[in-house]
Amino acid sequence: MPILNNLVVLKLKGCKKCKNLPTAGQLFSLKILEIEGMDVVEIIGEEFYSSGGMEVAFPCLEELNINGCPKLESIPSMSHLSSKLVRLTIRDCDALSREPSLIKTFKIDNQRL
Repeated sequence: MPILNNLVVLKLKGCKKCKNLPTAGQLFSLKILEIEGMDVVEIIGEEFYSSGGMEVAFPCLEELNINGCPKLESIPSMSHLSSKLVRLTIRDCDALSREPSLIKTFKIDNQRL
């Protein structure tokens, strides 16, 4: 996505029928990523983090917010994300079965983990 190389904030919101997230790991300047209101997404898979052969996906990412994804069951390990990631917020994702690790600030609301 060369045209989006300078994108700093990406908000994927209210895509009620979206089952899969687009590949976005090559957004090299992205600092904040919000995923909200994705009612049918069950998995945020490795393909979402695809970084085009780079070792680290989202090398500048500082904040990841996932909110209102009631069917979300799993997200991949955070180990392949930027070490700059300091905040992960997960809210209203009742089906999530495991918590991500390797985050400096970690907040989960309304979870049954």
